Amino acid sequence: MAYADEALQLYRPIIAEQQHFPELGELIYRVGAEPVLRQMASYLAKLSGRGILHITDLETSSRLFLDMLKGDPHFRCLLGLETGLGEPEKQRLISRVVAFFLKGHGYEA
Repeated sequence: MAYADEALQLYRPIIAEQQHFPELGELIYRVGAEPVLRQMASYLAKLSGRGILHITDLETSSRLFLDMLKGDPHFRCLLGLETGLGEPEKQRLISRVVAFFLKGHGYEA
């Protein structure tokens, strides 16, 4: 969803207007990113509890996972340097991030 054209178009004015309306950034974060981070941490806690992954800091691991999915490609899209990611690029990014994340948390297939 972060790479959807509608989402990118929404982020740009929010970032621009946050300086004049500081509560806007807080609101968007509270209803957007926070629930996703909570769900991610909950899911990772289950995997860690079952011994599938070895995670000592659920909050940081959740943030890092989502940050890796966005990172430079998302920033380039926000700046208008790229129009978005096509489906093959999205799938390649997701596959690489998931593989890297799992390896970093001790997953053994």
